[in-house]
Amino acid sequence: MRINRRHFLAGSGALAFGTPSYLRRAEAEQPLLTVSSRMIEVNRRPAKVFGVAGASGSNGIFAREGDRFSGLVRNATSDPLVMHWHGQVHAAADQDRARPDGGALAPGAQDIHDFLLTPGTHWMHSHQLTEQQLLAAPMIARERDAGDVQDVVVMLHDFAFRSPAEILAELGGANAHGAGAHSSTGSPPGGRTSPPLPGQSGMNHGSMPMGGMMNGSMNHRGGGMMPSMAGMRVHANDVRYDAYLANDRTLDDPEVVRVEKGSMTRLRIVNGGTATAFFIDTGALEADCIAVDGSRCQPLRGRRFPLAQGQRIDLLVRIPMEGGAFPISA
Repeated sequence: MRINRRHFLAGSGALAFGTPSYLRRAEAEQPLLTVSSRMIEVNRRPAKVFGVAGASGSNGIFAREGDRFSGLVRNATSDPLVMHWHGQVHAAADQDRARPDGGALAPGAQDIHDFLLTPGTHWMHSHQLTEQQLLAAPMIARERDAGDVQDVVVMLHDFAFRSPAEILAELGGANAHGAGAHSSTGSPPGGRTSPPLPGQSGMNHGSMPMGGMMNGSMNHRGGGMMPSMAGMRVHANDVRYDAYLANDRTLDDPEVVRVEKGSMTRLRIVNGGTATAFFIDTGALEADCIAVDGSRCQPLRGRRFPLAQGQRIDLLVRIPMEGGAFPISA
């Protein structure tokens, strides 16, 4: 099966996920986050996956340093939910169900959370096989000293139309994720139900071989650009994927984000893949790696950066004064 690559184009004005999801108190009627099923299109086929919508309807959380993650998290799916707030060091143990014996949030139920968001590029995800069905989203608190730069948030995923239980069976058994293992039906939201597999959990973000490609561009004018197929590589995954996604989209339906000529753009890239490591290639643009896994680092300049499963990387690029279209690949 031909594996599609995905490209994104960075562009002007608005953030990749729109305006911030302003955090609400637990007493508010509208949940801070709602986990539910949704439809996307992958390779011109409909796919039912999970989504994590903020109070404004945006994907996940984009807040500011000093904001609190304070409000209700509602499970609007038909499956028990075990969410992990990846990188949130201020989350109390009883506010992260991914801890050992943390239990699951029942369908239709809601949790109350209140903790200080950890600054930087982080994410949230299921600690069950449902993570394989895109049950993940950004969880970002923009740093006070981020400066006058445009943020472009990119979530990378590996995707298969097969159910997580089928993928697990192909691998030959269960694979623990983190310290605790939690039961999950492994069934797609609203789709075919598979028998429960005791002790199932999400794929281990650090133990699977690398592979996968994504291709894209930054475009000053927001115009279209034919994708380049140069540099195709052999995929080395243990899992046979149907597509690789960036912000839920594949190569034949690219996202276009506009940027200003001469401006600085901060790419906040999250590898939400369950079995795929990527190399981020900024092509004609030199990039400064300024943060890894949400923590600032000594700036490292280059054009190619590794990104393992679950990792985050912040890359700062300058758009030339003459503008143009600038491919970014993974």
